[in-house]
Amino acid sequence: MIFDRFFSPKYSTELSTVLVCAEALARSYEHDYIGVEHVFLSLRQLPVDHPVSKVLANLPVDVGAFWQDLEKEARVVTGRKVPKVLPYTPRLNYVLDAARRRSKSRKLREVSLYFFVASVALEHTSLVAQVFYRQFHRSGKVPSFESAAAHFWATLIAFPDILKFSATGETNKNIAVNFRSK
Repeated sequence: MIFDRFFSPKYSTELSTVLVCAEALARSYEHDYIGVEHVFLSLRQLPVDHPVSKVLANLPVDVGAFWQDLEKEARVVTGRKVPKVLPYTPRLNYVLDAARRRSKSRKLREVSLYFFVASVALEHTSLVAQVFYRQFHRSGKVPSFESAAAHFWATLIAFPDILKFSATGETNKNIAVNFRSK
């Protein structure tokens, strides 16, 4: 159908709720933007038995230290006036667009939290990715960002009911991944 080529998946109710929580968090930090770190920190509001919560609780780092460092670094003081409408940062728009493309490639009508988390895992320049990498580096487990990303993906693999994917090719600099929805 020609319509299927042009439709853009909408955010799921869960993802929309997390984005609203991210805005509230950004306002509480007196930020004039909503970034990946605000959305990721808002994921902590999910119920403990939610599949995304299970993935985050099983990250191969000291999870408590990860959340603490992420929150500490996210609280940077901008000193700028907080507008009525908070814009998304270019990095958050990039991550949300990547999640939308993954959903669309699977012919899904909604962008779920799962695709958002997967897009954050593939993106390596956000504050979330940098804090995650530093946690690995401090533990002495991982010599490179690629290894940290591979460990994050290993965590996602451990929960096949959330996302199923298979590596189609792997190099030290590039991991190609095909997503298959449940």
